[in-house]
Amino acid sequence: MGDDRILTVTMPKWGLSMTTGKIVEIHVAEGDTIAKGDDVLDIDTDKIAGTLESPVAGPVRRLVAAVGDELPIGAVLAIVAPEEVPDSEIDAVVEEARAAVASGTLEVPDEPQPQLVEIGGRQISYLTLAPEEPAGDPVVLVHGFGGDKNSWLFVQQPLAEERTVHALDLPGHGASSKDVGDGSLATLTDTVLGFLDALGIDRVDLVGHDHGGAVAQILAAEHPERIGRLILADVEAFDNWPSADEKPFVRATQLPGLGRLVLWLWSFPPLRSSRSRRARPSTTSAL
Repeated sequence: MGDDRILTVTMPKWGLSMTTGKIVEIHVAEGDTIAKGDDVLDIDTDKIAGTLESPVAGPVRRLVAAVGDELPIGAVLAIVAPEEVPDSEIDAVVEEARAAVASGTLEVPDEPQPQLVEIGGRQISYLTLAPEEPAGDPVVLVHGFGGDKNSWLFVQQPLAEERTVHALDLPGHGASSKDVGDGSLATLTDTVLGFLDALGIDRVDLVGHDHGGAVAQILAAEHPERIGRLILADVEAFDNWPSADEKPFVRATQLPGLGRLVLWLWSFPPLRSSRSRRARPSTTSAL
C-alpha cells in the first residue's frame, strides 16, 4: 500500500481457533467519518460473536465486506482515507484486498501462543500479552466457571497495550490439566498463587469473573501483600453456587444436558438475546 494516508480495518483474530469470521451487521456507511473505538461491524466466529471497533480514524471511503460475507483473518473489511486521496488509489487497494482473499495469500502476523507451566502436579495453560515497555504491575485474569482464557479476549488485548497481561486456564478448563483435585475454591486459589510464584510475579493486579472472582477474593484476603488492585465482575456469593453433584455442566456428555445450568445462569429473560453475547472491554477502566 503506497499511500500511508490509506488505512484499513481488517478481520481480527478473536481466539486461538478462529480462522474466519462472518459479517452479520454493519454499523457504518461509506462517507461516514469514524473515530478510533467506534463500532464498525458485528462478526460471528465459531466460538464468539462480537463487535469490531475501529483501530483507525477518518472518512470511510469503501466498505469491502458485506453482510453475510465469511472472510479469513486479515481480510480488509473497510478502507479509511482523507477525501483528497483519489478514488483510483482507493479502488486499487480494494482490488488488491479482494485478490489477496481470493488467492489465499493473506499474511497474518505471528501472535503469542499459549504456554504451559506445571503447578501442583498439573499443567496450567496460559497466554501472555505485553507491550514492548510494560508500565505498572502485571495483570492476571481469572475466568469463571466453564470458561477459559479466551473469555478475556476483549479485555486482554486492550490492557496489553500498556501492561503485561496473563490469562490462565484454571484446572479442568481450557487447555489445562483436567484433574481438578477436590475442585474446591482453596485448590483453585492455590493454583493461581502457584502461577504467580512460577512466573516470579511478586505483586499483581488481579481480575476475577464469576467463580474466578471468588478465587480472586480469597487470594487477596489471604495474601494482600501480593495484590495491588482487585477487580471483580459478576461475582456470585460463594454459597449460591450449586454443589458439585448439582452441576449438569460438569456431568453432561451431550449439549441437552447443559439446559439446567444454562437456565440457572440465565434466569433473567431480557438477557437471553444474541446481543448479550457481545463482550465489551469494560474492565479496562478499572485498571
